[in-house]
Amino acid sequence: MPLYDLTRLQFPGDDSIYHHFHASWLISLADTLNRTFPEASGFEAIFEKKVSPLEADVVTIDSLEEGVRKQLIVPPLPASPISFINPTFPDVAKDLTIRTPSGKIVSVIELTSPDNKDAQKKAVAYAINAVSYLQRGINYLVIDVLPPTNFVDTFHNLIADLLEGNRLTPPEGKPFYIISYGVRIVSGDVRIDGYPYWLKLGETLPRISLFLIDDLHIEVDLESTFMEAVERLPPRHRRKLCGSPSNCL
Repeated sequence: MPLYDLTRLQFPGDDSIYHHFHASWLISLADTLNRTFPEASGFEAIFEKKVSPLEADVVTIDSLEEGVRKQLIVPPLPASPISFINPTFPDVAKDLTIRTPSGKIVSVIELTSPDNKDAQKKAVAYAINAVSYLQRGINYLVIDVLPPTNFVDTFHNLIADLLEGNRLTPPEGKPFYIISYGVRIVSGDVRIDGYPYWLKLGETLPRISLFLIDDLHIEVDLESTFMEAVERLPPRHRRKLCGSPSNCL
């Protein structure tokens, strides 16, 4: 099924239906990740309101035992990433730590919301929040399937401005994106690799890589979780999102 226009779930002065969908998709993602992780790995995907002192959505917590990583299927990564090498972080946190298998947070997944993008101050705050995860060695995955605004084309470009790195230009006709960032130490250098996936309305959502520890990563099925969230919408809103009854589930 195609990527639907989520602005159809936005109503003036009432974001409740969009946030219902937002939460539903995150829960579907968490459920899918928890079915993917071998039980012995100790990885858990949890839908949380906050990761103190920063806000987050789906959090992956690491308590991996030796040898268990062999049970995880590691897919090939897409083409060469856009990378930050030894970036200069803004003063939003103090230490960069690459997390070890000790119950620490290793990855965060976030979905953007309309209010993240409707003002410059909010957009910059969102990017600073993302940078603070990366600075602490936490891998970060952002899913932005809402239209660009006057204040933000991609959050990657705001992140790149903060880290003094390379900006991205969305391909023609593909304004939506998912970017997965992996944080590692390579030959003593801090390296943040970002893997962008570009989308347009009507296109099938991809399977994307979520980084866990160092080069260890798994695939996240965005398409099936997105459709689960669509199916959970109240019928009239599901029909509105699909555009016509024939396009609905």
